[in-house]
Amino acid sequence: MISEYKLTEEFFRGYNFRVLRITVPLMLVAVTGGWYVAGGLADPFVVVTFAVILGIILPLSMRRTLKHQQASFRSFRIKLDDESIVREQDGLLRLGIKFREIVSIHEIPGNGLVIKGTNQQQTLALPATLDRFEKLRAHLSAITPIVHQRPKSRLPMLITSSLGTVLFMVAFYRSESFPVVMVSGSILIVVLTACGIQIYRSVHIDRRVKRSVWSLILVVLSVAGKMWFMLQRR
Repeated sequence: MISEYKLTEEFFRGYNFRVLRITVPLMLVAVTGGWYVAGGLADPFVVVTFAVILGIILPLSMRRTLKHQQASFRSFRIKLDDESIVREQDGLLRLGIKFREIVSIHEIPGNGLVIKGTNQQQTLALPATLDRFEKLRAHLSAITPIVHQRPKSRLPMLITSSLGTVLFMVAFYRSESFPVVMVSGSILIVVLTACGIQIYRSVHIDRRVKRSVWSLILVVLSVAGKMWFMLQRR
C-alpha cells in the first residue's frame, strides 16, 4: 500500500518572503560587484544599464521565478510504501531512498526532517508543513531513530561565499597585475566550474535552473581568455 503526502497551504503562506530574504542579499552582492567592475558612476551608460536591471529586469525575473517555484511545489509529493520513500516534483528528478539505505534521519524543530542515504545525492527534506506530518514521522521513527538537530542559518555562509567570489571577480577584471590576474583567475575557474558541475548533477535543482549553467561557461571562457592574453603579453 502506498501512502501519499503533499504540502499544506501553511507552506505557501509567507513563501515569497522566505525566498526573497535569501536571494535579495545575494543579488545585491553580485550587482555591487558588477557595478564596480563596469566602472560605476564614471560611465553614464553603466548607470542607465544598472538602473534598468534593478528597476525592471530583476523584479520581473523574480516575480516569474517565484510563480514558477510555487507551481512546482504544489506538485510536491512524498510517497511511502513498504520498502522505500520517494519524492516526486515537477521539474525535478524523481528521488527515492530504500529503507535499508537510510543512514540517518535528523529533525530540525519547526522545519521538518532530513533523511540521508548512502550517497550524497540521497538527501531528502520533508517539511513539517506536509499533511499528516506526525503520522509520517512516526512511521520513519520506527525504521531509524530520529536525531534532533539545532537549526542553522545558511544565509551567512551563502553571503560570505558569494562575497568572496565577487571580490575575486573584481580583482581579476580590474587589475593589470600578472600575479593578481593569474591567481584570482585560477581560483575563479575552479570555483565556477565546481559550481556548474554541482548544479548540473544535483537532483534538488530545477531543470530551468540547470539550463542557466551555460552562463557560467561563458564567464569561465572570459576568464580563461584574459589569462591567455596576459600570458601572451609576457
